[in-house]
Amino acid sequence: MEQTFKEGPPGVNAEYGIETPFLVSSPLWNRDRESTYNPTTELAILKRFPFESNMKRMTVIVWRKNHERFQVVVKGAPETIARICDPVTVPSNYDAVLKHYTIQGYRVLALAMKDLSPHLTWSHVRKCSREELESHVELVGLLIVQNQLKKETLPTINLLHDAHISTVMVTGNGNYSFVTQVLIAALDRMY
Repeated sequence: MEQTFKEGPPGVNAEYGIETPFLVSSPLWNRDRESTYNPTTELAILKRFPFESNMKRMTVIVWRKNHERFQVVVKGAPETIARICDPVTVPSNYDAVLKHYTIQGYRVLALAMKDLSPHLTWSHVRKCSREELESHVELVGLLIVQNQLKKETLPTINLLHDAHISTVMVTGNGNYSFVTQVLIAALDRMY
């Protein structure tokens, strides 16, 4: 599936009626799992709240072409995202599922979103605070990612160790993922 990410035209985008700093589009999958390009799959990224380590999340406001509502999309640390979600959308086994994957060393991100009222104009939405936009989002799911060590990693660590150079692992991952990654690296080193 090929996606395109491009800068929007300068000034007001005639197709949207407002400025569109970035445009993202991808093929639309139909029921037969055949990919077809459809212009309604284009999203304009109108505003971005960058990732902040103290907030452990990032947020964008998007608008789908020919759609009547702006959408807020949030990604970040699962524990943080669960706290800002409408509790009804967070399953009761959320923490257990999260632990299941992180204890295996997977990196886990949570995704959430919400549709804004169709009565809100862009001039109103862009004045909303980040906290207001992110409140009561709906949990979409968890993104599970596996980061495997590159083949050069262990020989390089061994070389540093043999040279009596201390090595440390710095990660933003959760505690379970971190501990598992250290154990896997230690086991790889032993065998």
